[in-house]
Amino acid sequence: MIFIYYILSYEKFIKTGEVMRSQSDEEWIDILKRARDNGVLFQRVRFIDEPISDYVRYEIVTGYKYSISAGEEIRILNISLDNINSNIPLKDFWLFDEEICVLIKYGDFGEFLNLELVDNKLVYKYVELKKKLLFNSDKIQDTNYWKYVD
Repeated sequence: MIFIYYILSYEKFIKTGEVMRSQSDEEWIDILKRARDNGVLFQRVRFIDEPISDYVRYEIVTGYKYSISAGEEIRILNISLDNINSNIPLKDFWLFDEEICVLIKYGDFGEFLNLELVDNKLVYKYVELKKKLLFNSDKIQDTNYWKYVD
């Protein structure tokens, strides 16, 4: 049911520019706020290719804006401009306490598909990559992508 909601939300956003918020959206924001209040840092580096897709613009306006207000740091790395020297492919991932790594899979239009757990023996590579990515990326608010929020 949530997936159907997001399809409808995306279609409405594309047609009208209106943002629909769901219960699960608000639950995520509550999680971020509680984590922030307990000293937990959420950082995200989102790889973007030019030109950005409508779906990525939708993500920025309907998700990132609210996540940032709840304490998440979202950074952008334009992969069409930047090249991070790494021995692993550039893919979105979550890294938990530098011990667990999950790859985030997207479709051809930038839409979320699924998650994949990284083998524990390879997590250290993502810890190293995280440091490079944070250094080479910009807070989304400091990029031209933030114009979609205003």
